Amino acid sequence: MWRRFWNGTSKKEFEKCELKILQEAGIEKFRIEDVYINETEFLHTIIVGEGPALVLIPGFGATVLFWYKLLKELSRHYTVYGVDPLGMGASARPKFNSPNRSDCENFFMDSLEAWRSEIKLEHFHLVGHSFGGYLSAEYTSRYPTRVRTLILVSPLATTKPPAGYNLKGRVAKMKCPKRGIFQTVTCCWERGYTPFSLVRGVGRLGKYALRVWSRNMLVSLTKEECEMIEEYCHQYLTLPPSGEYAMSHIMDPPAWGYHPIDEKIAETPNWQSPVHFIYGQKDWMNMNSFGAQKMLDDGLMKGEMHWVPRGTHHPYFDNPTATLEIILKILG
Repeated sequence: MWRRFWNGTSKKEFEKCELKILQEAGIEKFRIEDVYINETEFLHTIIVGEGPALVLIPGFGATVLFWYKLLKELSRHYTVYGVDPLGMGASARPKFNSPNRSDCENFFMDSLEAWRSEIKLEHFHLVGHSFGGYLSAEYTSRYPTRVRTLILVSPLATTKPPAGYNLKGRVAKMKCPKRGIFQTVTCCWERGYTPFSLVRGVGRLGKYALRVWSRNMLVSLTKEECEMIEEYCHQYLTLPPSGEYAMSHIMDPPAWGYHPIDEKIAETPNWQSPVHFIYGQKDWMNMNSFGAQKMLDDGLMKGEMHWVPRGTHHPYFDNPTATLEIILKILG
């Protein structure tokens, strides 16, 4: 009741937004399930299509429906399981009590493996975007025989900062107001605050904060598409904070990893899955793409680098046709 009064959001309104996006995607047959992994916790899951299993894990602050422009075509070839990680998206929001990186990773991995067991998936292709890419790599390092192919779309934390990298020094050289904004964001990050704290804190005005984000970051979408995504995001980002607090334990700003993907792969002696990296040509995460390329050059695993023309950090929005073609080509 309080959430509806303060933010103007509710479960019913979220479900309406969800159905609207699925309708926009042209998907007629689908299943939406809250897959319970224990008595109180569940992972929100959307299932479409028929064929070999393909699991999608969205990035930080997103849900699987950010992939809506690709879902219809993917569902022609695969049974697509889109799952929101525990404490994120529309999944359960348990109280977050993970004080370090290892506990944070266990928070996500234990719940994801329990979800897999409940769904009864034995083997599957795994696609993760951004933070979802990091989680996908961690899952594959723990359960290497389950993942047939690992596709990391603009993943964060591929590696540690290069030698001599000095974030504070770089920030000090920035001009105002950029320097002040970056210092404020970094300070909040280190203290566990996230952008979603603002969305919750300003009540119904959170929609306008999301409008600023969408109109500046999702520039390839039409005004109507932006409004649809803004309303959808507002419905779930106002849920109680939970898994988002893991980010400051896992990621070293702006996108490096305390235990990055290259170390996870190197430390897994029976790594079997080919790993393919997909980046947008205008992707801000390209700053750590050299980590992905080095893994391939060093022969840590089989795989390739792929680039989406005109793509930013959300290539499934910017150039869905090219992103889809790359994924289908990888999976054969």
